[in-house]
Amino acid sequence: MLSDAVKGGSSLLGQHAASVEDLQWSPRGDTCFASASADGSIALWDSRQPGACTGRLERAHLSDVNVISWNALSEHLLASGGDDGVINVWDLRQVSNSNAPAISHKWHRDAITSIEWSPHDAACLVASGADHQVTLWDFTAEPLDNTPNNDVPAHLLFIHQGQRDIKEVHWHSQMPGTVISTAADGFNIFRTISI
Repeated sequence: MLSDAVKGGSSLLGQHAASVEDLQWSPRGDTCFASASADGSIALWDSRQPGACTGRLERAHLSDVNVISWNALSEHLLASGGDDGVINVWDLRQVSNSNAPAISHKWHRDAITSIEWSPHDAACLVASGADHQVTLWDFTAEPLDNTPNNDVPAHLLFIHQGQRDIKEVHWHSQMPGTVISTAADGFNIFRTISI
C-alpha cells in the first residue's frame, strides 16, 4: 500500500540535478522503483520512505541516462541506456559496494532510445538507438576462439536495421523472441531464430 505522501505526489526534486528521463517499478515489490536522470545518475527508491533515496549510482553514464529496464525474471538486474550510446547492466546487490556496471557495451553510435529485458529469458535484452539500429543481446554468450571480427561484442546476438529514428522496442509477452519496434517510418515486427 502506498503511503499518503506518495499518493499526494511526493517529489524526486533534490535527488537528481536534472530532469528525470525514466521511471521503472520493481517487478517483485509494490513499493520499490528506480529513476534515471539527465544528470547521469540512477536512483533507487522505496515509496514507504518518501523523499529518501535507498541507493544511488552517481555516474551511471557519462551523459543523460535515457532509459532503464528492470529484469522481471532476475529482479536484482537493472539495465540502462544513455546518450553516450552505452548499454549498462547493473547488479543491484552490489550498488553499495561498487559503482561499476556488471556488464557494459558501447556498440551503438548514438543515444540509446529504448531498452527492455525479455519476459521469457533473464539473460536477453533488446535496445534501440538513435543510430537506427535495434540490437538483441544475450549475456550468457561467450566469445568464440575463432571469431573473425573481435570488434563485435560476444553478447551481441542480432542487429535489426532499416528503420529511421527508432523510438521504442518491446518484446511480445506471449511469443518468445518476437520484438516490435516503432520509428518515424512506421513499425516492424520481427523474430530471430536464436531466442
